[in-house]
Amino acid sequence: MFKHKKLSVDLPELSIQYKWAKRFYETPGGNLVPSVTTVLSLLDREAIDAWRARVGKEEADRIAVYCRNRGNVFHEIAEQYLNNELDESEIIMPMFKELFGLLKKELDSHVDDIQATEMCMWSDRLGLAGTTDCIGNYDSKLSVIDFKTSFRAKKEEWIAKYFAQCWAYACMFQERTGVQINQVVIFIACDDGTMQTFIQNSMDLKRKYVKLIIETTAKFNEEIKELESQVKIGELN
Repeated sequence: MFKHKKLSVDLPELSIQYKWAKRFYETPGGNLVPSVTTVLSLLDREAIDAWRARVGKEEADRIAVYCRNRGNVFHEIAEQYLNNELDESEIIMPMFKELFGLLKKELDSHVDDIQATEMCMWSDRLGLAGTTDCIGNYDSKLSVIDFKTSFRAKKEEWIAKYFAQCWAYACMFQERTGVQINQVVIFIACDDGTMQTFIQNSMDLKRKYVKLIIETTAKFNEEIKELESQVKIGELN
């Protein structure tokens, strides 16, 4: 049974809206703020487009659906487990039994004092919003804890986008609650049976990725402005 700690402030629920197939969160002030994962998807857009062209649309769509469904179910299982709500006998598919088994060992050994799971947050300074998987203690240090799935193990230099995303969550949490998070932890459960844990100091991540996040958010906002201007021109014509 995981212990839970109540947040010092009550954070409001944020509604999610989609425009041009891009995810936005509506803040209590009525502003639409882009999702950090949507913004950071620009970083690998060219690589994904090249991959789709290489394997073909049908195969690329099949793999994308598989990865999306695998990730959604894995996150749901992890959330239920951390909230002490999971009935493990209900995990029927062998793939999810294996992936959860990999993660469970890490959670049981290192994670406790959970403050939030699947919590929506936003940052006025960054102009971003998102839903963090978990805020809790990893080896007694308050951490942003993120869950990923993969076909096979990844090298640390391949997951810059994940680190940038988690640092943004740490920034959002501090802005909303006044509590600083000094560590991010990324779990990657792989179809090949590998379990990876990446741990980074938040200040180190800020030095590495704050410029990248600012520049990528600016690029995203420019693309949105261009889409909006095209719509206005179409309406005038």
